[in-house]
Amino acid sequence: MIATFLHIIHGHSLDIAVLALALCAIGSVITVRLFERTRVTAGVKKAHWIFVAGLAGGCTIWSTHFLAMVSFQPGVSCGYQPNLTIASFFTIIFVCIVGFLVSAITKSSGFIEIGGLIVGGGISLMHYMGMSAYIVAGETHWDSTLVIASILLGMFFGAITANRIARPVTRFCRYGSALSFFLAILLTHFVGMAAFSITADPNVYVPPSLLPDKLLVFGTIGVMVLMVGSGFSLNILDNKSKIETAEHIRHLSQTDPLTGLPLSQRALQKMESSYFDKGNMTAKLAFAVLELEGLRQIREVHGQHVNDRVICIVAERLLKVCTENEVIARGRGDTLVAISMQLFSNSSINSFFQKLELAVEAPIEENGQIFNLHLNAGVSHFPENAEEVGLLPGQAELALSRAAHNKGSNIVMYDRNIDEGTRTLSALAMDLRHAIERDELELYYQPQNDVMTGNLIGFEVLLRWNHAERGLVSPDNFIPIAEETGLIVPIGEWVLRTACECASKWSKPYKIAVNVAPAQLTSGDLPAKVRQILKETGLPHHRLELEITETSIIEDHLHTLHVVQELKQIGISLAMDDFGTGYSSLSMLQTFPFDKIKIDRSFISGVSGNPHSAAIARATIVLANGLQIKSLAEGVEDQEDLNFLREIGCLEAQGYFFGKPMPFYGIEQMVNPEENAATSNPRYTLALASNV
Repeated sequence: MIATFLHIIHGHSLDIAVLALALCAIGSVITVRLFERTRVTAGVKKAHWIFVAGLAGGCTIWSTHFLAMVSFQPGVSCGYQPNLTIASFFTIIFVCIVGFLVSAITKSSGFIEIGGLIVGGGISLMHYMGMSAYIVAGETHWDSTLVIASILLGMFFGAITANRIARPVTRFCRYGSALSFFLAILLTHFVGMAAFSITADPNVYVPPSLLPDKLLVFGTIGVMVLMVGSGFSLNILDNKSKIETAEHIRHLSQTDPLTGLPLSQRALQKMESSYFDKGNMTAKLAFAVLELEGLRQIREVHGQHVNDRVICIVAERLLKVCTENEVIARGRGDTLVAISMQLFSNSSINSFFQKLELAVEAPIEENGQIFNLHLNAGVSHFPENAEEVGLLPGQAELALSRAAHNKGSNIVMYDRNIDEGTRTLSALAMDLRHAIERDELELYYQPQNDVMTGNLIGFEVLLRWNHAERGLVSPDNFIPIAEETGLIVPIGEWVLRTACECASKWSKPYKIAVNVAPAQLTSGDLPAKVRQILKETGLPHHRLELEITETSIIEDHLHTLHVVQELKQIGISLAMDDFGTGYSSLSMLQTFPFDKIKIDRSFISGVSGNPHSAAIARATIVLANGLQIKSLAEGVEDQEDLNFLREIGCLEAQGYFFGKPMPFYGIEQMVNPEENAATSNPRYTLALASNV
């Protein structure tokens, strides 16, 4: 084999052979890059890249062959038959196009490699057509073994070429594909040439009409220059197409596809630029979020397509009434945005929104139906409301949240005092979702005492939130948020579990009272959760008391009654909280199996100086005693309040007179007196030390 290749090297002109190899390498890279495009395009573009890749591949194969043939030095007269030489050029281009087409029509099947085999076979076909066009003054001989080897090598590396492009495993596979194509051409040609030998014969006539070597050199170089130039030109055009596509995508990303309106952020940026370019800083820039009230009903009744059509009609109307200093854009969801600059007075602002309102609220006729919309708008101004233009959208959104509930005009201006409070509550709601996992919630315990003896009988559990940045957040602020967002259910379960777990470790068997939110009662699984928590914590059933407000009962009377009856079957006690502040307390006491009435603090605090409160408290105690239900008074603040409760026969009380709500360390000595006494006893400490 080595001798064969040495024979090949010595039989060729080295400079032209190197040129042939260089052109082959460049052409291989270009061909593979073009073929690569066929894998990521479709339709007409795919066909275009298949044709161009086939043209580049065919030119590379043909030029390499004939340049290498020119470098071949047979030692006798020779030439090239024109017709067959030209036919071989078009043949290889056709075969390459077919091979690349077969390989590109599939994503994963064996046709990928079959296409490569066709291209590899085409290299051999072109080589031997070219050799048939080669006329020499002598007899030609062929080694069939090397001929077959050249064909198989060409087909093998042709298949590898397609395989590495279609089934890449690393980012370097494209280079492996180009190398395989290069080797397919190189090995087919030079192994084929090793199979070829000539015996000089002066009787063989070489016609003068044959193509000479010089003409063939210029022809092959011209074909390669054309191919390389075409490759670079196509690459430039493709890059230009990519830039245009990217620009089109950028335009789409900034434009609403339904209405054709710019998106709000893009529109605001343009208006901000125009506002500062015009240079009149005494003017106001107004940003309004427009909500089309009535769209939801249209969508539910007539479908999304009618909803979309109505939005488009409204957008067209708004565009017609706008001036050059005003812009209509698309906001989030079904909202639109109106931006106006060069507004100098309240009257100009009012005129702007009046024309918007008229445009929106004019009847809309679509598909034989008449639709009427109502405009809600939240508005913010620069520089009056915001130091930066970019803050306007958020402020307008906050104002819009008030627009639907506003008793006057539904075009609402941003108010820092009102809307920033809303923003604060929204921020609290977001933080509250993570309060449990961040260990920011804490239980406080307020003592409950026997009115006659003053002895401690239990604690009411109260929730506190130690916010990482805001500090201690008032329950009046976060409990309504928890109820509104539904977070009260998991938070309520955490409170119940934590309170039971803590109380189960006390040495004194005091009761604990835990408040239950309306959402917990309506969730349906409260009894099951109570059973589970009592079982897991080991707290005796009789030590747990759940407090239920009248509001919880009124919301769903029958369902709540069923839940309460299930809770009673567990063996816990139930208390009606805030008695006297609801609407149907007497009927509730008759129907629901409560064990205790908690008289609201509003009737107890300062009761000695308020005859009306005293009368209500006295009547409530009489009612409780008559129903054989315990009574507990909240809000006991001094000795006079306590004396009054003793006088009217109230059994239990809680309030600042007995103790404020405290974290666990504040009540630890009350619930575990033996441990604290032992720990503080010097003899006990000495005994511990002697046992160490």
